[in-house]
Amino acid sequence: MKKKLLVHHHIFKNAGTSLKKGLRGVFKDALYSYDSKKPGGVITNDMLISFVEDNINQTNGCISSHQSCLPVSGVKEYEVVEFILLRNPLSRFLSMYNYHKKISPSKAKLDFLANELSFKDFMIWLVENTKTVSSNFQTNFCSRTHINRREITESDLMIAKNNLLNTEGVGIVERYNESITLFNNILKTHGISGKIKRYKENRSKQNVDTIAYIEKQLGADLFKQIKELNALDFRLYDFANILLDKKSNQ
Repeated sequence: MKKKLLVHHHIFKNAGTSLKKGLRGVFKDALYSYDSKKPGGVITNDMLISFVEDNINQTNGCISSHQSCLPVSGVKEYEVVEFILLRNPLSRFLSMYNYHKKISPSKAKLDFLANELSFKDFMIWLVENTKTVSSNFQTNFCSRTHINRREITESDLMIAKNNLLNTEGVGIVERYNESITLFNNILKTHGISGKIKRYKENRSKQNVDTIAYIEKQLGADLFKQIKELNALDFRLYDFANILLDKKSNQ
């Protein structure tokens, strides 16, 4: 039987830390984290192949990366299985704010801003200063091949959808339990022993994480602007939900 390589594409603030902890229980010392030292960097397919060749020799291995690209191909000796979680863009922004807010201000600009600003003012700053972060981040992540781009287009959305269509494990943060059930079924299908346990790491102390709450905090105009800036991400999120429905019913 061919060796298995699971690649966890870890989109920031999409429950990736929880999933990674669950994967650690399955793969143990054969789970590797791989990101470049450059903030906003991208791990190309060739870079990932080189990392596998230099570091992984177990029967089954797992790589978790914030910077990897879909799809992964051409890894010698390994059959590749890919997992990814998507999230409602508005909920993701609130989670990002709460995450940076609980970190003591350091050299990281967003940590400092979250500690100094309200959620609304934090989002205004993002919109005015960081287009890559504030606009269609998940579509960018799912369609890129070598760089993060500032302008994300309809064609990028089509690429992202096609990449998700060809990814075995597409989950949704808001449907985390269903997603983990799907992921465990995929592991079983590939003969990978062990089950991903359900963890909830880095959760905000704020219990309310609803769209209505977010709209109230942002105000109608900013809420509308952010939705428009992330229109492609909302469509990709809807598509990922459809994929999860289909695979969960199989």
